[in-house]
Amino acid sequence: MAAGLNLGAPFDSFVQAQLDSGRYNDARDVVRDGLRLLERREHLRAAFDRRMAASLADERAGRVRDADEVFDELEAELSDPADNDER
Repeated sequence: MAAGLNLGAPFDSFVQAQLDSGRYNDARDVVRDGLRLLERREHLRAAFDRRMAASLADERAGRVRDADEVFDELEAELSDPADNDER
Protein backbone atom coordinates (compact mmCIF):
# COMPACT_ATOMS: atom_id res chain seq x y z
CA MET A 1 0.00 0.00 0.00
CA ALA A 2 1.27 3.45 -0.83
CA ALA A 3 2.47 5.56 2.08
CA GLY A 4 0.58 8.60 0.85
CA LEU A 5 -3.11 8.31 0.20
CA ASN A 6 -5.05 10.79 -1.90
CA LEU A 7 -8.55 10.71 -0.43
CA GLY A 8 -9.97 13.66 -2.31
CA ALA A 9 -11.02 17.06 -1.05
CA PRO A 10 -14.06 16.10 1.06
CA PHE A 11 -12.17 13.40 2.96
CA ASP A 12 -9.01 15.47 3.21
CA SER A 13 -11.08 18.20 4.85
CA PHE A 14 -12.69 15.70 7.18
CA VAL A 15 -9.34 14.24 8.20
CA GLN A 16 -7.98 17.73 8.82
CA ALA A 17 -10.99 18.58 10.98
CA GLN A 18 -10.34 15.44 13.05
CA LEU A 19 -6.71 16.44 13.47
CA ASP A 20 -7.71 20.00 14.40
CA SER A 21 -10.03 18.60 17.09
CA GLY A 22 -7.01 17.10 18.83
CA ARG A 23 -8.57 13.67 18.90
CA TYR A 24 -5.97 12.19 16.57
CA ASN A 25 -2.21 12.66 16.33
CA ASP A 26 -1.91 12.19 12.58
CA ALA A 27 -3.84 11.24 9.46
CA ARG A 28 -2.84 7.57 9.86
CA ASP A 29 -4.69 7.44 13.18
CA VAL A 30 -7.82 8.83 11.54
CA VAL A 31 -7.65 6.28 8.72
CA ARG A 32 -6.93 3.41 11.13
CA ASP A 33 -9.95 4.35 13.24
CA GLY A 34 -12.11 4.46 10.12
CA LEU A 35 -10.83 1.06 9.05
CA ARG A 36 -11.57 -0.37 12.51
CA LEU A 37 -15.14 0.88 12.20
CA LEU A 38 -15.42 -0.62 8.72
CA GLU A 39 -14.04 -3.92 9.99
CA ARG A 40 -16.56 -3.93 12.86
CA ARG A 41 -19.40 -3.18 10.44
CA GLU A 42 -18.34 -6.08 8.23
CA HIS A 43 -18.27 -8.43 11.25
CA LEU A 44 -21.76 -7.29 12.22
CA ARG A 45 -22.97 -7.72 8.65
CA ALA A 46 -21.58 -11.27 8.54
CA ALA A 47 -23.24 -12.09 11.88
CA PHE A 48 -26.53 -10.69 10.60
CA ASP A 49 -26.24 -12.76 7.41
CA ARG A 50 -25.62 -15.92 9.47
CA ARG A 51 -28.62 -15.21 11.71
CA MET A 52 -30.81 -14.45 8.73
CA ALA A 53 -29.79 -17.69 7.02
CA ALA A 54 -30.58 -19.63 10.21
CA SER A 55 -33.96 -17.88 10.51
CA LEU A 56 -34.83 -18.67 6.91
CA ALA A 57 -33.83 -22.29 7.44
CA ASP A 58 -36.09 -22.42 10.52
CA GLU A 59 -38.94 -20.96 8.49
CA ARG A 60 -38.45 -23.48 5.68
CA ALA A 61 -38.36 -26.33 8.23
CA GLY A 62 -41.55 -25.10 9.88
CA ARG A 63 -39.86 -24.15 13.16
CA VAL A 64 -41.78 -20.88 13.48
CA ARG A 65 -44.87 -19.56 15.22
CA ASP A 66 -47.35 -16.96 14.14
CA ALA A 67 -46.46 -13.58 15.67
CA ASP A 68 -50.10 -12.73 16.46
CA GLU A 69 -50.38 -15.99 18.40
CA VAL A 70 -47.25 -15.22 20.42
CA PHE A 71 -48.39 -11.65 21.16
CA ASP A 72 -51.85 -12.88 22.21
CA GLU A 73 -50.22 -15.31 24.65
CA LEU A 74 -47.99 -12.57 26.05
CA GLU A 75 -50.92 -10.19 26.47
CA ALA A 76 -52.94 -12.87 28.25
CA GLU A 77 -50.00 -13.63 30.51
CA LEU A 78 -49.43 -9.98 31.36
CA SER A 79 -53.09 -9.21 31.98
CA ASP A 80 -53.81 -12.28 34.16
CA PRO A 81 -54.71 -10.89 37.62
CA ALA A 82 -53.49 -14.07 39.34
CA ASP A 83 -50.02 -13.51 37.93
CA ASN A 84 -50.05 -9.87 39.02
CA ASP A 85 -50.73 -10.86 42.68
CA GLU A 86 -47.61 -13.00 42.77
CA ARG A 87 -45.33 -10.12 41.76
